[in-house]
Amino acid sequence: YEQQLSVDSCFYIMRDDSGCISGMLVYHVDDLLVFGRTDSHADVMENDLARVLPIKKLGKPVKFLGLEFEYYPNGDLLIHQESYLKALLARFKQENCHKTPTPALVHRLDPNGKDPDSPYPHREAISGVMWPAIMTRPDIMQAATQVAQFTANFKVHHWEAVMRILHYLKGTLRYGIVIRKTRDPNLLRLRSFCDADFAGDYDRKCYGGSISYLWGSIIHWT
Repeated sequence: YEQQLSVDSCFYIMRDDSGCISGMLVYHVDDLLVFGRTDSHADVMENDLARVLPIKKLGKPVKFLGLEFEYYPNGDLLIHQESYLKALLARFKQENCHKTPTPALVHRLDPNGKDPDSPYPHREAISGVMWPAIMTRPDIMQAATQVAQFTANFKVHHWEAVMRILHYLKGTLRYGIVIRKTRDPNLLRLRSFCDADFAGDYDRKCYGGSISYLWGSIIHWT
């Protein structure tokens, strides 16, 4: 087993005799996910673990670190965070809020504005939306990183921007990442897209982003 420190210290891969990756393992405390190129490869890894640790095989994952897994008959896999998002909305008393069609306004946030009259749980709310933005929700990444710029010195309209993200999440609880099972040769390749606004807003600062697909599934975004 090779520890992949460049990715995560809790991520390992296993190779077969030809040097190809035959399995992967990721863990957090006492929760583990095992991936095999085939079922037999996964069985080998589970048997290796069982020889040195008391393990309980739970079959296909349903939940892992707040992520939820749903399997479709055609082999596709949906990874979403519906339960986490419901808890997040309840935490900030937004479970009955109205829904918004987009997570952010057209223009970027102004650093100036009215100071809040009372303390708001601003940092907690930002960290709450950053987790899904990083894990399964590239659609809120731009909005989340924008409000995160004002964590230390936020104004009333910055708080309203965080609430807008929550209101958008209210209407998109089951959005997530779809991992597709396909043999389509047009999808079996890496595709990446990027763009920048070239100082297109009032603050005259560039804002850029990128997104990458492999096998028709989103694998990376910034």
